[in-house]
Amino acid sequence: MKPPEDRVQFGGVGRKSQDLKILFQYLRNVGYVPEGWNPTNCFVAIPSSTDPAHADELQRTFDDIVNMKDGRKVPSHEDFIGKPTPVDAPMIERMREMLADRENICIYNAEMQNSKLVHFDVDKTHNARMLTHFYAFIFFQDWRQDLWTKRFIRDHVRYVDEIVCAAARVVRAVRERARKYNPENVDGLFDSMHVRRGDFQYKKTRLSAE
Repeated sequence: MKPPEDRVQFGGVGRKSQDLKILFQYLRNVGYVPEGWNPTNCFVAIPSSTDPAHADELQRTFDDIVNMKDGRKVPSHEDFIGKPTPVDAPMIERMREMLADRENICIYNAEMQNSKLVHFDVDKTHNARMLTHFYAFIFFQDWRQDLWTKRFIRDHVRYVDEIVCAAARVVRAVRERARKYNPENVDGLFDSMHVRRGDFQYKKTRLSAE
């Protein structure tokens, strides 16, 4: 299925919003669209291989937890305060921690693995908004893959050194100003505030500075 009007570019001044709606609808028509992938209700489970048996094992482990097969109650966040699960713990223990206070498991199954395109429909009308940290949403069956992914993000998906160094110079300047303002503040301690006057596309949250 060809893209609308055989176009390969979408967006532009004055037409970005409408263009993106056309593009997203096209992607939903030609791709696989997972349903129910809401971080509030489920966590994503990545099998350790493409072998269907591994996806089945993930589902069985989840079922055992929610059915309290081992006699333990369904986990909640409070169960892990001050008691984090070791990164190399058995899969069921790591899954219990990831499941805490959620109801479902969203498995990266064979259908998704074999799809040429997977499109995540982030639409508030479908109760789908992936506004969360990846490490609090994605569960890897193999703990080694979990660590590799987190280290990859840590080392490569971050601000470049030039930006970090520029920010450090700003902090140093603010500390110096704080010391001059109060000589007893030898550490240059200061308070800061992040004022957010709006939440992305929700116009009703856009407050004026006044």
